Amino acid sequence: MKKLFLTTIFSAFCILHSALSFAQQYKVGQVYNVNGVLGLVAYVDDSGQHGLLLSFGESDKDWMKDKDLITQTKAFDAEDGMKNMEAIAKFIADNHLSWSDFPVFEWAKNLGEGWYIPAQEELKNIWKSLNGGDMRLNKKSAKLWKAYEKTVKKRGDSFFCRNASTGGMYKMLTGMISSTQVGGDEIYAINTESGLNTFNPITPPNVNIIEYKIKNGGHHQSNMNIMTQRAMRFDTRAVHKF
Repeated sequence: MKKLFLTTIFSAFCILHSALSFAQQYKVGQVYNVNGVLGLVAYVDDSGQHGLLLSFGESDKDWMKDKDLITQTKAFDAEDGMKNMEAIAKFIADNHLSWSDFPVFEWAKNLGEGWYIPAQEELKNIWKSLNGGDMRLNKKSAKLWKAYEKTVKKRGDSFFCRNASTGGMYKMLTGMISSTQVGGDEIYAINTESGLNTFNPITPPNVNIIEYKIKNGGHHQSNMNIMTQRAMRFDTRAVHKF
C-alpha cells in the first residue's frame, strides 16, 4: 500500500512537472504576458523557454541629441543591448547629462525595468527568427509577417509603412535601429532591400533583408534614382529577455 501511494505521488509530480514545463515553452509570434511584462515573442532558444520579446510599440526618436558626442559614448557591444544601455548610463553620469539627451534610450527605459534597445546581433537574430530562419523574404515569410502584424496591431504599432517607389500603394517592412555603434558616427540598422516591396500583389515578394550603417538620428533615407526612389524608414522597437 505504501509503495503504491509513493508511486501515485511520484506519478502526479511528474505530470505536474511536465505540465509546468510545457506551459513555460514559447514559440515565435506568440504573445508573452507574465508578471506585467507584455511583448511579442521574437526569438527563442532551443528549449523554447528563454529568448527575446519585442515591444508592441515603436519609436522614431533620435539615438542622441548632440550628434558630436556619438564617438564618445562607447556603446560598441554587438551581442547584448543591455550593455549598451549601461554604457549610455555611465556616459550620462560622467558628463552630467540626462536620459533626455538620448531620446530613444529614454523611451525604452520608460517602458519599464528590463526593456532596452537591441544590439546588432540581437536585432539580426530577431529579424531572422521572425522571417522564418533566414534573411530573405518570400511567400512563406510574407505570410508570417502578416500574422505577426495582426497580433501587433491589436496592441501597438504596425510593422509596415508605405513604399514611396509605388506612390504609397504598397506596404514595406519598417527598418529597425540597434543600440550598437559600428564606427564613427554610424549605428547598425536593418531594412528590406531598396527598390522592392513585400506586398505588391502583382510581383511575388522576393526581397533581401539587408544590413545598414546609418548616420546617428537618420531615421529616413532615400536613393538618388527618381525612377526607383523608395524612402527607407528606420524606427526602433525595444526588447526584453525572458
